[in-house]
Amino acid sequence: MNAAVNPAANPLGQSMAEMFNSVKKAAPTEVDISLIDVAPQERKEFEDDHNKLSDLAETIKIHGVIQPVLLRARPGGRYELVAGERRLRAAKLAGLTKIPCLIRSLTDDQAVDAQFIENIHRKNLTQLEEAAQLKKMLGVLKGDRVALIKKINKSEAWVIQRLNLLDLPPQARRLIDEGISSDVTAINNVRQIEKTNPAQAKALVDQAAAKPGATDLRKK
Repeated sequence: MNAAVNPAANPLGQSMAEMFNSVKKAAPTEVDISLIDVAPQERKEFEDDHNKLSDLAETIKIHGVIQPVLLRARPGGRYELVAGERRLRAAKLAGLTKIPCLIRSLTDDQAVDAQFIENIHRKNLTQLEEAAQLKKMLGVLKGDRVALIKKINKSEAWVIQRLNLLDLPPQARRLIDEGISSDVTAINNVRQIEKTNPAQAKALVDQAAAKPGATDLRKK
């Protein structure tokens, strides 16, 4: 079986949704895990209390990898992971030496898009990781926010809220760094308070840190 997917199947101008649909129809190929390289990405966290890699690894031991990961071919017979790093990590943890893959010819920009869109819609990125990736995509799109919104199928308000997280003052940033709140509205409200009254913002965050849930920052 030919591992590579015909690049002609991705004509110029094809949307990411169309690309994913065409990828899903392709037959997966078993690829040796040792041949897969993982490039650095914005996403840093791959598990939490409700989604442990060890649990996914146990499922993979029983049922195998149900959804193939997405790769693109690289020189020297190697591959670069585009989407599915959590599945790849769990497969390694499960002791697999090969993993089912879909191999696609993608430009750098298309690879970034595919990686981000999968993570966004699986809710696997932290908000700061989402924001950093949004900024990167916005740069690729030369600042065209309308094109970005259309590409990721999110509202303008959602995009603006995430991008605002990249330039937080100290107290608003504490909410994220110290795990006090991940609520975007609360974070942005503290940000607004901090602009005019840093002492009040610090008091609110200190209170929330000392007694989680005692202060509803969304109403401030």
